[in-house]
Amino acid sequence: TAPSEEEVDDIVKILLTAKNPLVICGGGVRYSEAGEELERFCKEFNIPFAETQAGKTACHSSNEYNLGGLGVTGNSAGNVIAKEADVILGGGTRFSDFTTGSKSLFRSDAKVLTINTSRFDAYKLGAVKLVSDAKLGLMALADKLRENGYKSAYTTEIAQARKDWADEMQRLAEYRFDENFEPLIKARDERTIPEFAEKFGTITQTAAVSMVREIIDDDAICVGAAGSLPGDLQRMWTSDSLYSYNMEYGYSCMGYEIAGAFGSKLACPDKEVYAMCGDGSYLMLHSELITSIQEKKKINVLLFDNSGFGCINNLEMSNGIGNLATEFRFRDDNNNLLGDLVPIDFAKSASGYGVKTYTARTPEELRFALEDSKKQTVSTLIDIKVLPKSMTDGYGAWWNVGVASTSQNEAVKKAYLNKKENQEKARKY
Repeated sequence: TAPSEEEVDDIVKILLTAKNPLVICGGGVRYSEAGEELERFCKEFNIPFAETQAGKTACHSSNEYNLGGLGVTGNSAGNVIAKEADVILGGGTRFSDFTTGSKSLFRSDAKVLTINTSRFDAYKLGAVKLVSDAKLGLMALADKLRENGYKSAYTTEIAQARKDWADEMQRLAEYRFDENFEPLIKARDERTIPEFAEKFGTITQTAAVSMVREIIDDDAICVGAAGSLPGDLQRMWTSDSLYSYNMEYGYSCMGYEIAGAFGSKLACPDKEVYAMCGDGSYLMLHSELITSIQEKKKINVLLFDNSGFGCINNLEMSNGIGNLATEFRFRDDNNNLLGDLVPIDFAKSASGYGVKTYTARTPEELRFALEDSKKQTVSTLIDIKVLPKSMTDGYGAWWNVGVASTSQNEAVKKAYLNKKENQEKARKY
């Protein structure tokens, strides 16, 4: 879709007034192969950009203007800049609730501009729209901004935000279990972490993600979908290999990870492909692992096992519900699911399919498994026993989670009032 000159002028008029604009790199940038154009645009006009899940790896992670992930599953760099931006230019993004922090992330007086082939999405947040292919739209805007000699007013803010996040990434990579261990997610059943550490393993999830990124091939393809991993990956995954990050976050379908990895392998047979999934997603659907054996198409399953539906446990416990049926536990003497954690040997079961398997309970075992799995010619599975509550927490973006408006539980009442307060701060449309 070619941009109309009138719509280009409408957007340029607003951009010329912007002191601290922000570009959002959405999936449309990837689909129109506009990453190079977006990087050139941001460099020329001194504008930072942040990525949605769909837009990740449309551009290079190392680019000096790339802040990384944005929104609920985003990082501090993207969210800090987004909160202060006076103009938001969304390139090929649907402005989902995760990207916008349920419409609360941006300044109330920030002007929103869009480039989108979908007129429906282009109107979101009351935006001034440019209905166009992302690449053609950016090129048209660049021509006009260049004619007017435009530059943003940013000085050190972009580099500082990137440095602060790099420091946090280092902290997350070095996050280890010891006698003074503090979980990143505070709301929890006090029994779970000591029991898990004693019975299963002591790897933290953030350290595991960091180690995976360190060891696997630079151009390896990362596939994900559900649980806490999409947050960890949008924040912590870096790559300069274009289109190597495939995250199904439109619906966040549990079980997509392995089927998606198999499809990615069919599309890119010469690259290593990694399915990043939790134990909940694995139990939901992993039949294409057998298909990969049948078709002799090697994929690698990194199974982050924290004995339950970890992200849902986080949500319910932070909204007053408590620990309700989201940890894999035996029934207790009162017939409640509050007994001991259920031991599951995922590696043993997958080996029956013909998969080369490993169990990693310590960082040393994980490092060995990652290195050795690269040498294999059949599909592999690493059962990584990751400590519950050791995934990343949020970085300043609110999510509008449904909470009961009436309850006899004081914690639920408090969560509902908190929700209403945040809704009042959010944009109405």
